[in-house]
Amino acid sequence: MKTMVDRTVLVTGAAKRLGREIALHFANQGWNVIIHYGQSAQEAEAVLDEIRALGVKAIAVQANLANQKEAESLISKSIDHFSRIDCLINSAAI
Repeated sequence: MKTMVDRTVLVTGAAKRLGREIALHFANQGWNVIIHYGQSAQEAEAVLDEIRALGVKAIAVQANLANQKEAESLISKSIDHFSRIDCLINSAAI
């Protein structure tokens, strides 16, 4: 059931495990989803496909969050694409 309109969530570590489930939960609520991943490109693409199949806007962005410039780039790319981030879920490495 989609309830949110024009809301965007950034989920770190969204390619696998808990992050994936959180990203799918928000997508099922109608949120735009930014899928962050570190090294799991194939898994991130699979989650991206699942979310887009729900009719929700989503992007996948790779970044090493231990590197400040890459973390800043993740935020910049996210805002460039969706104009805003309404919610941040830090689930990388969980």
